Amino acid sequence: MNKYRVLLNGRNFLIDLGDGLAPHGFFTTRFVEADTSDEAELEAVASVRKRGEIKAMLRNSPDTPPMLFAEEIEEIENFDGIEYPEQGIIWYKEDANI
Repeated sequence: MNKYRVLLNGRNFLIDLGDGLAPHGFFTTRFVEADTSDEAELEAVASVRKRGEIKAMLRNSPDTPPMLFAEEIEEIENFDGIEYPEQGIIWYKEDANI
């Protein structure tokens, strides 16, 4: 199996990070094993979707769902030196018109 570094971008996450309910996005990196880059994206997205704390924060209605997709997918030789395959999340406030 191949090893990948996947940079994910989450968009339209309607949450309150202490400044009122607003759409936010985030970036996070995941390190996954998969046969192809397409499978690596699916694995990385699945690892974020199963995080209960993100689900608990969401206030999206069914007609405005959040989106999650890969910005970058890079095949790497190994995971040497990577202590945390599920990196932290960096949130940013989105324009309300997005």
